[in-house]
Amino acid sequence: MTKIEKNVPFPDSRVKYPFADMKPGDSVWIDDDSHRPKVAAFSYARYHGWKVICRKQDGGFRIWRVE
Repeated sequence: MTKIEKNVPFPDSRVKYPFADMKPGDSVWIDDDSHRPKVAAFSYARYHGWKVICRKQDGGFRIWRVE
């Protein structure tokens, strides 16, 4: 029989990009030259009703939250 346990905390989340903490006008540098950060930024922004700008720079991306 399986034992039921109460008040067991969830493990820490594996948030890779700090989009949730960004305010309009903030930017973040991500030193990953794949397109994953760009896709993640636009997906997060679309889900939350934001606008972002993403530019490739020096082997990574800079992502700005516009709105």
